Amino acid sequence: MSLITKQDRISVRQFAPVPALVGLPEITRSAQPLSTSTSLQGPECELEVDLELEEGCMVTKLVKYTHRVVYFIKNTSKGDPVEVENIIKDLDIVPFVNFALDQPCNLAFLESYIHTSLDVYAFIAITPTLSTLDSLIQMVKSNNDYRQSQMDKTGRTYLRNLDFTAQCYTDPEYELVALHPEHFLPNGSPLVVYDPVTQGHKLYVVARDRCLRQSVDPNSDPFPPFHHHAKARGEYLDPNVFLVALNADIKFRRYLKMGCTRPPPTPLPDHVLALMHRTIELVDLLYWWPISTEDSQTSSDSWACSKLKRHEIRAMNPVSYDNAFVIGDVFMAGTVDGTVPE
Repeated sequence: MSLITKQDRISVRQFAPVPALVGLPEITRSAQPLSTSTSLQGPECELEVDLELEEGCMVTKLVKYTHRVVYFIKNTSKGDPVEVENIIKDLDIVPFVNFALDQPCNLAFLESYIHTSLDVYAFIAITPTLSTLDSLIQMVKSNNDYRQSQMDKTGRTYLRNLDFTAQCYTDPEYELVALHPEHFLPNGSPLVVYDPVTQGHKLYVVARDRCLRQSVDPNSDPFPPFHHHAKARGEYLDPNVFLVALNADIKFRRYLKMGCTRPPPTPLPDHVLALMHRTIELVDLLYWWPISTEDSQTSSDSWACSKLKRHEIRAMNPVSYDNAFVIGDVFMAGTVDGTVPE
């Protein structure tokens, strides 16, 4: 289930503790929610979804009746998704107005054991590749810089305006990051991947460098980057790359925090850690909000201190606030290129 932190960010409940198994050490987790989070009490409720099972597992491309649906952004324990959905709307990272958690852009099929490894135990994460992250970071940072410059010049707060036609958004490339590779594939268990083109299979195991490869040899082929293509989905309904990154960010932050107190005997490779930090950088940029000089004297967190203003924008125009900006407390519509109308 989702939690909303004191910084108005989306998080999740603690991942499940992992018992020792076939020589693998246990992974302990705190029994309480994060100290910065407020738990939303009540039975967890998932929403009804409409996906074609034929699209197969996002990671392995295998088609099975036993696949499960992953929500990259989960519902709250109250069963009312509005609070979480409003945060996503505030981020302006979805190219349509009425975002909902049960829309295909927030969903994908995963094999059941991969779903459990991702969602329950956080053995793995799915995140954009480094090249995709670089392009996304450049896009978001450029827009953030523009919005801050307009705040400095005019005192007006422009909402985010991203290029949803860019390839890094429409056809992102993903990587499977094994945070606890030996627990994900214990005792030599393989990860089987299907190639729809050749109709063949490849097997991947945990190599000696703790990466997933075709053999234990660190020089063997690594688990390749992958895309998500579903012919039955409409435009912009493939998994939203920013929602995928938000999901991975939570896992990476928890893993790095745990590593400070209980570091693994053998650390993950440098390129994996670099990918994790780059994902965190993107998510920090997504939560960024332009801040005036006056606001900066009272808060170092631009996203948190702008919460009231963002919610006022949505309340003033609940249908659409695309290309909008704020003048004081007045909501106004902007033009397509983000300039101020005459």
